[in-house]
Formats: sequence, structure tokens, C-alpha cells
Amino acid sequence: MAIRETFDEQGYARLSDVAKRLKISKGSLSTSLKPLIKKALILEDENKHLSLSEKGKMFADNISNTYSILTHFLEKVLNIDKAIAEIDACKIEHLLSATSSNAMLKMTKALENNAALLKKLQDETHKFENCSLSGCKLCKKKLCL
Repeated sequence: MAIRETFDEQGYARLSDVAKRLKISKGSLSTSLKPLIKKALILEDENKHLSLSEKGKMFADNISNTYSILTHFLEKVLNIDKAIAEIDACKIEHLLSATSSNAMLKMTKALENNAALLKKLQDETHKFENCSLSGCKLCKKKLCL
């Protein structure tokens, strides 16, 4: 995404520009890009300018769509604060499979199309406010699953 954004802004994307955008060293970026170049997702021309291949653009679009699905689900279904939802979605977007992303999208749309059900589920979660990663105060378990 950083390559696409840099390219869109400048008309080209050099390794140094992308590294600066990501706030990482050129060496770290170069190492990270090697498998993507090998998979032909990223192209590098004779001037060392980077761009996305068509396959790379589709891959980036899928990640961007997954990010949108995640932020929307976290905010609208789980009532997570927007800032936290964006940070969490950014951490997860590269890891989630297309199968899980599509299922999350379908579930989100189904819940949004049935406002009463969405409200009921959100209200129901309040019964479990004492459940957390650190344990459950109600059932005295480490995790209430």
C-alpha cells in the first residue's frame, strides 16, 4: 500500500521514499520486498523505481478491502472506538484469509440489515462485561469459552 500511495503522490516510488513513509530503514524494506518481488507482486525498473504488478494491485486491493471490513466490523458490530479499530485492523489485515474476510463481511451486512438483532446482540454482550483476557470474575475461569 505504501508503494501505491507513494507512486500515486509522486508518479514514482523509490525504495528510499517508501522506507521513509513507513519509518523503517532502506535495508529493512529491501529485505521485506524481496519475496514480493520474487512473487512478481512488486516490479522494480532499471532506475530502481518500484511499482505494483497487476497481480500486486489485486493483492493490495484485497488487503485494503480486508482493512475496511475489519474496521467496519469492529466499530459497528463490536462498538470498538474508531482509533482502536483502525490500529487493530492494520495489525490484522495482512493475516486474515479471504475466507474469513468474506465471512466477516457477510455477517456484518446481515447484522446491519437486521437492526433489532444487532441491538439485541450488542445488549447481550453487556451481560459479560466481567469476562476478559485476564479472566472471568463471574465464573472464576481463566477464559470463559
